[in-house]
Amino acid sequence: MLRSSCILAACVVLPAWAGAQSLDEQIGFGQGLIQRGYHDLAEEFYAKQRDGAAKDSEKVAFALGILQVKSDGIDRAPAEQRAKAVDDAIASFEVFLKQYGAHPEA
Repeated sequence: MLRSSCILAACVVLPAWAGAQSLDEQIGFGQGLIQRGYHDLAEEFYAKQRDGAAKDSEKVAFALGILQVKSDGIDRAPAEQRAKAVDDAIASFEVFLKQYGAHPEA
């Protein structure tokens, strides 16, 4: 119950909060979610921030955050699901390269 309440509150509060924060603070917030085990929420946060970012450098930073969540998922996955986690991470990396491969910060 507490976890679902936190997630609900985060979905309501995060978009407004994130718009007023610097890029480094937003990336740090996502890292904090990852460190606390909220990987799905971190991925959703990074995706929303990437989709709303105005600058390509910001989009790259948030896309890299998503890649981190995906690659960390390999280590978290049970042995029988690890191959799927690897495939998901590779697919995310391929999408990243197609979208941002030419960007100097990629």
